[in-house]
Amino acid sequence: MRLEKIKLSGFKSFVDPTTVHLTSNLIGIVGPNGCGKSNIIDAVRWVMGESSAKHLRGGSMVDVIFNGSATRQPVSHASVELFFDNHDGELGGVYAQYAQISVKRQLNREGQSVYFLNNLRCRRRDIVDIFLGTGLGARSYAIIEQGTISKMVESKPEELREHIEEAAGISKYKERRHEAEIRIRHTRENLDRLNDIRTEVEKQLRRLKSQAKKAETFKQLKQEERQCRVELLALRWQGYDGEVSGYENKIKQIAETHNKSSVQQIELKATITTTQALLSKHRESLTQQQEHYYQSVAQFDQLAQKIDHVSQNNERLQLEITRLRGQEKNVVIEIAADKQQLQKCLDESSAAKADYQRAAEKELQLSTHAQEALARQQQWQDEWGTFSDRYGTVKGQIEVQQSKVIQFERQHTQTQHQLIQLQNEKKELSDTTIQFEIEALGQSIEGISSKQAEFRQQLEQQVEEITQCRQQVKNNRDALNVLNAQEHALNGKIESLILLQQHSMGKKNKKLVQWLQSHALMNEKRLAEMIEVDQGWELAVEMVLTRCLDAIYVDDLDHYVDALESLEDETLTLFTGSFEGRHQSEIPLPLLIDKIRVPKGAAVFLEDIYCADTLRDAFNQMGNLSQHESIITPKGIWLGNGWVKLTQSNSPQQGILQREKELRALKQEQSLLDATLREQENSLASFENRLKHAEEQREFFQQKDKLIAEELTARSAEFSASSARLEQQSRRLEQVLRDIDVMTRQLADVDLAIKHSNEEKVQAVGLMAGLEIEKQDLGLQKDRLQDKWQQANQQSVQAKQIVVELQGRIESLQNTQNLIQKQIDRLSEMSKQDDDRLLELEDKYKASIGPLSHDKSTLAELDSKKKQDHVTVQNMTDQLQEMESMLHKHVGDEDRLDQQINGFKEELNRHRLLQEESKIRQKTVDEQLAELNASVTAIIKICPEDAEEHSWKRKLDDLVSAIEKLGAINLTAIEEFDAEQQRMNFLNEQYADLDEAMDKLEQAIHKIDQETQICFKETFDAINLGLQKKFEKLFSGGRAYLELTEGDALEAGVNIVAQPPGKKTRSIHLLSGGEKALTAVALVFSFFDLNPAPFCMLDEVDAPLDDTNVARFSKLVEEMSENVQLVFISHNKATMEIAKQLAGVTMRESGVSRMVSVDIDEALDLVES
Repeated sequence: MRLEKIKLSGFKSFVDPTTVHLTSNLIGIVGPNGCGKSNIIDAVRWVMGESSAKHLRGGSMVDVIFNGSATRQPVSHASVELFFDNHDGELGGVYAQYAQISVKRQLNREGQSVYFLNNLRCRRRDIVDIFLGTGLGARSYAIIEQGTISKMVESKPEELREHIEEAAGISKYKERRHEAEIRIRHTRENLDRLNDIRTEVEKQLRRLKSQAKKAETFKQLKQEERQCRVELLALRWQGYDGEVSGYENKIKQIAETHNKSSVQQIELKATITTTQALLSKHRESLTQQQEHYYQSVAQFDQLAQKIDHVSQNNERLQLEITRLRGQEKNVVIEIAADKQQLQKCLDESSAAKADYQRAAEKELQLSTHAQEALARQQQWQDEWGTFSDRYGTVKGQIEVQQSKVIQFERQHTQTQHQLIQLQNEKKELSDTTIQFEIEALGQSIEGISSKQAEFRQQLEQQVEEITQCRQQVKNNRDALNVLNAQEHALNGKIESLILLQQHSMGKKNKKLVQWLQSHALMNEKRLAEMIEVDQGWELAVEMVLTRCLDAIYVDDLDHYVDALESLEDETLTLFTGSFEGRHQSEIPLPLLIDKIRVPKGAAVFLEDIYCADTLRDAFNQMGNLSQHESIITPKGIWLGNGWVKLTQSNSPQQGILQREKELRALKQEQSLLDATLREQENSLASFENRLKHAEEQREFFQQKDKLIAEELTARSAEFSASSARLEQQSRRLEQVLRDIDVMTRQLADVDLAIKHSNEEKVQAVGLMAGLEIEKQDLGLQKDRLQDKWQQANQQSVQAKQIVVELQGRIESLQNTQNLIQKQIDRLSEMSKQDDDRLLELEDKYKASIGPLSHDKSTLAELDSKKKQDHVTVQNMTDQLQEMESMLHKHVGDEDRLDQQINGFKEELNRHRLLQEESKIRQKTVDEQLAELNASVTAIIKICPEDAEEHSWKRKLDDLVSAIEKLGAINLTAIEEFDAEQQRMNFLNEQYADLDEAMDKLEQAIHKIDQETQICFKETFDAINLGLQKKFEKLFSGGRAYLELTEGDALEAGVNIVAQPPGKKTRSIHLLSGGEKALTAVALVFSFFDLNPAPFCMLDEVDAPLDDTNVARFSKLVEEMSENVQLVFISHNKATMEIAKQLAGVTMRESGVSRMVSVDIDEALDLVES
């Protein structure tokens, strides 16, 4: 492979598109100083991946773009392209099939750099990888820039080793080794992460195992609960059936007695009708007088209520004033205590500051002593440094001579051993096994690459799926958080209403609650919880049912008669019964019971109560009311025959029905919200499962991709190693024959060098004996100074610690003072606020005394008027008593008979209601059993004969309690446990696969290290021979060789030793500039003998050489051009003469370089013709 041409455009001074044709193997580039010759070398280095502007003679990378001249504008980008002839397929791999390879780089002023390989965009890494092992690169030995030829031999041992590795073709192996180490590090990290995941999954498995066991217990208890519930329903059905039969017999007995009493009532009513007509006028007069009396009573009650309210308010004001005065005394006491504590802190702070001042002075004194001791120790250190320099110089001389002797002896042994091995190696190099291995590896790599592309496509699909799922999960979680917040707020509101209802209906009365629990009534609904009231009539219903809203429905009152005696001091209402018909009346008003929906038994509390929209309508119908009838308005004003009742605004039961209505609405909203929440949770779980599955698939494909990449890397490494071995084998075979002659001459030179090194070593050992005595004296002096300094330093540190502790104590006391002062300020502010509040309350109390006295005098006047009206009514009543004496006797008989009949009716209706309720409850039990798919007959048969409802109820409560004690149950724990167990098995398999892959990578690295070590050793020896040969040719004698800095061939640096004829220099830095340049040329050309790069560029390498050395250099260049394409830049005429092609660079236009090309062979032919 050779370089055909270079295309430049906008690069430095080559602003116009310029092509440099390289048609010969020996091209010289010439031109005056500053014309841009070296820019060609910079362009080649730049296109091959150079990323440092400093190595391109610029301040930043955009400096390579033409920046304009006196007649030209700056350009926007720079472009350089190299064309290689690859007919022989030297550039292996997939590029062996291309006859021409082009490498291109473009850069714009935005700093965007783009690489192209055969006009296909690629990475810088791809360009570097192509030339690994070929000797080419941005900073390789194949491109020697201006003024840097001497730096080759002055390089650090590590840098010189890199050049040898490039010449040996193992730099690409080191790159592969580095990649393998990175993969090992990543694999170890993956193992750690996988191990963490396994640990978390193990914890999850332990938790799920416990939850799964709990779920099994829950299912078993739920099954027992269902069976017990079914048996309890069957026992209730049996009890209701007996009640229905008993009520039927009782109803027949009451009906017969009722019919007899009805006949007697009809006869008595005829007599009463005649007597009532005579007394109607007297009653009308009495009614008018009673109305006047009632108005006086109402005015008196209203004013009395007002006086009571003001008196109560004054009592509250007096209590608040007393409380504030007591609180003010307490605040004064607290302020006095805080001030006392503040003074104590101030005293402690003053004492701590005095201690701090004394400790600081002592610390300063001890610190000065420690610094003086440290200065004396530093003085000793300076003396020791001077001694160490002398001691090290002598010791270094001994070690250098000893190392030389060992090196020469080892070189002598190695040379003899190599002479024996060369003949054996010649036979081994003829083996063709490697060629077959390379072909097999190439086919394997193509198959693995295809498989890798397929897995990566699947991996990209999974990554896209994960992105979508994560977005969906985020959206669902946000929505779920909003719903949870709404549910939390709704639950809080419901709980508040429930607590308020419980308090209003007496559910917080401990004694009553215990009684209800003992009779299994605590969980029964109260009347307020069963009523539904039309809009606007809540206050009216509450007025009527004030004492009954907490009533409890029971099946039979007889069961609780004896137990009620224990509740003499408590309020409790139990109800049962029903009315089949209503009292017939001609009042044109609706009944209150039509405004509500209540259980049949609750109608007894609402019978004969009418509704009037306004108070005036109610008063208009009062004359039509019977004794047991009444009217109520929506505002809660309740009127009857001769009475009126108003609601109390501060009643504890006010608003119970409204709250119950609101509670039902909130519970309905809660049910809808719960359904929405469950739906949202199901949606979230679905997307989380999809995400989990996609992530598992991604991990699976990533793992497969990594394994395939590792396998591909291993195969590529094997392929590269085999290819390199094949190339090395061919070159080595040619080298072996030349090496045998050189080795024989080296043996004599090594013997002479050993003798010279031993003589210099003896002289240095004599000087070392005197220095050892001086070293012991300095050691004793060091120990004394060290002890003094340590003692002084320890005392100084202790003093500093005391100062720090005192300073912390002072800061702590200051913080305490600040806190106490803030407390005093807060209490003072509180005292001021209490004083203001006290003045305000005293003013309110004084302002209420005057109106209260006036109201009391007015109340006395109203009481007197009320008594007068009462006397008038009483006199009218006495006048009517004589007229009504006969009528009262008949009415009394009629009332007693009517009460008896009504009692029969109520008893009859009550038993009918009880019978109907028992039937309804029996039917309800049938429906509940039907929902549970159970038969009453079958359940009763399996129940014990002595089974009782109360015992079965306790058994059911025990089961429910046991279920509640289990707490929150994860019913999916069993399935989750199985799923996590499968995941754990999968993770264990992944862990084993990763561990196996890491072992393979470590084996590959070990294999690369072995082959690299062998290859480097062979190359090192070959370069040593070539260096000696070319050094002798350039210097007409002398010797030069390479040596390792340490024993490890994998890591050791390389030094070069050069001794021109007649000189015994110990360092390469002692040579002149010309000697360094010739030595570097010999070394570079030795690299090319072993691994000839496609081309070599030399920029003014001959500048420091004299004419004689230029001639030797030119001759060597001519010899090298037979195998290597050489491009050199020179101002020396002798060097120009050897060129087969001259390319001139001119700068006729200021700042713009142009090419002028001359083919020397064609010119000579033209002259001869």
